[in-house]
Amino acid sequence: MRIVSLAAMLAIACAASYSCTKPTDDQGNDTTKPTSDTRLSDCTISEIEFEGQTETPVISIDGDVATIDFKIDPSRVDMRAVKITKLTFRYSDPAYIPSSSVNAGETLNLDKQSADIVVTSHNGEKVCTYTVTATSDIVFTVDNPFQGTVTFDLIGGIPFGNGQSFLVFIGGNGDESKPEECDIRMTTDADIGDGIHSHVEDQDNREKDHRAMTLAEQDNIISFKYTEVDPSDGTTYGTYVNDAGPDGKYSDFIYFAFDQASREDDPLIDISSLFRLLPQGKMRWSQAYNSDVIRFYEYDDAEHTTVISEVTLMTKDDNFVFPYANYSQAQWMAPEEVEAGKHITIPVEHYAFNRHYAWDQWWAQLYPDEYNSEEEWSDTRYCVSNVRDIFWLVDISSEPVSNHDELLNNN
Repeated sequence: MRIVSLAAMLAIACAASYSCTKPTDDQGNDTTKPTSDTRLSDCTISEIEFEGQTETPVISIDGDVATIDFKIDPSRVDMRAVKITKLTFRYSDPAYIPSSSVNAGETLNLDKQSADIVVTSHNGEKVCTYTVTATSDIVFTVDNPFQGTVTFDLIGGIPFGNGQSFLVFIGGNGDESKPEECDIRMTTDADIGDGIHSHVEDQDNREKDHRAMTLAEQDNIISFKYTEVDPSDGTTYGTYVNDAGPDGKYSDFIYFAFDQASREDDPLIDISSLFRLLPQGKMRWSQAYNSDVIRFYEYDDAEHTTVISEVTLMTKDDNFVFPYANYSQAQWMAPEEVEAGKHITIPVEHYAFNRHYAWDQWWAQLYPDEYNSEEEWSDTRYCVSNVRDIFWLVDISSEPVSNHDELLNNN
């Protein structure tokens, strides 16, 4: 009995010893796998809201398929940038919250009605892709779509411009605290000496070609034709042609940096990407519902997938007031405005195409040091490296040119 009792006691002792010992590796490290916290690997969206929504979005998760469907009023938003106004997850504690490819306050491109939101769990072990679909019950019709034939409104008298032109631009740093560093000009030869030209032909003496930059453009045939409307969001589409006209020429927008000694070896600067607002040849165009922005696409891009350029259409009712004083005192400013040094107003008789350039979007990268010094007062500074706004002053008839389709075939 004593032997049996001793064996039993040894068995009990061994069992107790095993249950209290943690497994270790050769170095004595604990190899027990901790209990997994499922909250760390969760990427569930519990609630989401969008700008312009007309119904609460429905979130559905079926296995690996996750969708968010909602109704939207496209007339209230830009479908290319629909803002997410609310986004919450099942676990909102910072210790468990997942990361998202798009967050509250940011935008989603729903121009094609569908886009993805990718959510990654806090520990990175799980990735969930939500397909967002926005639809509308509104059927859009357009009674008076934009279209017409463009002709130019020539004006004169802009500071440093003794001739006439349809192209006006604002140059300078745009800083309200430094109004003397902003200027308004037009593209005639008189405005910047020998600096700005059109369609330079004398290759051996290009700086002496004294024709105004826009002369080659003024006989161009420019026509917008409306072709269709997307009934789901009211976006209108059409075809566009800018034919060279009787002289067969376009302005080349070449600037001769005669005032920049640093450019003696290469004084010619191609500024067509800045100054050309209406593309050459044939294109397709679109205009979002209630928008004044015209977007251009390659003519072969019948699905309108890639925007090549865009321009803002302004009317005489728009307020062309800039918070800059002009040290040369533009003649269009009222006497009290000149005295106060408050702003510049550009008169627009009919329409204008406009493009604005923000400092951090262009020049800070393009010209980080060369022209941005406050002590540098060359014409190149105003006309190339610090252009703020470009305006083409135009009139637009109500119909495209009668041979619009024929011009498309010839361009």
